Amino acid sequence: MHWPIDDRFWTAKDVARYLQASESWVRHAANAGKLPYLKIGGLLRFDPTAIRDLVEKGPVTGTG
Repeated sequence: MHWPIDDRFWTAKDVARYLQASESWVRHAANAGKLPYLKIGGLLRFDPTAIRDLVEKGPVTGTG
């Protein structure tokens, strides 16, 4: 089954590109509970809809 690209989970790199942030910031923000994510094996995956919704609510603040 081929999944449309909009239906796939994002990687930290995808989220970083969307937020115009570094991948390390995305990982730190996820681990700090500032970004919703799933952990699949050792990989962080992000629901694009959840990330977009979070951004619409207001700025995502730094981790320190």
